[in-house]
Amino acid sequence: MKALIVEIGFFEAFFKVHYTKTSRLTYPMPLPTTVAGMFGSMLGFSRKKAREAFAECLFGSGILGEVKRCVETATCIYATHRRVGAETTHILSEPRYYIVVADEQRVERWREEIEKGLKFLPFGGQNDFFPKYWHVIDVVDVERSTEIMNYLPASWVSEILPNTKIETFPVMHRLSDDNNFIFVLEGAVKTNREMPVARINGKIIALYELNGFYQIGEWK
Repeated sequence: MKALIVEIGFFEAFFKVHYTKTSRLTYPMPLPTTVAGMFGSMLGFSRKKAREAFAECLFGSGILGEVKRCVETATCIYATHRRVGAETTHILSEPRYYIVVADEQRVERWREEIEKGLKFLPFGGQNDFFPKYWHVIDVVDVERSTEIMNYLPASWVSEILPNTKIETFPVMHRLSDDNNFIFVLEGAVKTNREMPVARINGKIIALYELNGFYQIGEWK
């Protein structure tokens, strides 16, 4: 299996944390379902075609550089309660990522299509957050590893290596009974199982099938 790796940067991004209601929190990097949406946009796939084309693929992302967040507060009207309130949204400022799609046969064709030009611009979690830049990095072999540097279910972590910075957020997934995910901001963690990964420029990015995650938002 081969993995296509694209570097992409945004002016701003927001990847809504599942289950949050009163305060809109953001994951530090896009989940596999969001990454699939980005590649679907770049390749011009409809929702139906993307679900079919990506059914056997693996996806993942890894963060580049420091995580910078800003907090925005918006006044809102709660129609059911007939009152005015305020909600906060945590926005990522100028985030940069490696996004990855892996497949047995089609990644070279997808690479050529993306290098020719995008069909549609991907967006950073919301359709008003457009990319600042993007470019194809490489196509690499998918390997197996017990050390990763992006995200995984909390119950799969066997060791957090020294000088590693992590965050924990709930994720709607089917990979384990614990809905918490560990997000690695710096460093790496050891897992209690071998996982498919893409290695690029010192990063080890774990990859996942889409059926391991509940379809929400635009994937419904």
